Amino acid sequence: MRAAAAARNGRVFAPDLRVAESVLERMRGLLGIKSLPEGSALCLPGCRAIHTFFMRFNLDVLFLDRAGVVLRFERDVKPWRILWCRGAFGVIEAQAGWLAACSFSVGDVVEITDRSSVFSMTTQCGAS
Repeated sequence: MRAAAAARNGRVFAPDLRVAESVLERMRGLLGIKSLPEGSALCLPGCRAIHTFFMRFNLDVLFLDRAGVVLRFERDVKPWRILWCRGAFGVIEAQAGWLAACSFSVGDVVEITDRSSVFSMTTQCGAS
């Protein structure tokens, strides 16, 4: 998995973003992980549907189009669910509550950059 960061309006909300680039990485996703630390997330490029089978924790989920525009935002998705979004080109998953705390809404634009670019952005989401 490639290490990256994700921001909205120049504010980093996921400084520890993992991008699942291979089919195997996308299939595995967050399976087997007990929780995600604050600021960590998983990006699944090329996906318009996800499942939470066998998950051990609830998720906040962003569905993005090719330009990074948020098409759908689901909060506190419980295990054993299936979600999809027409027109989505990628998904970002984070521990439930984290993306909600960053006040996302449909129409927001998400930028994904390599981690070295994070330091040129402004403060992190939730930081004062």
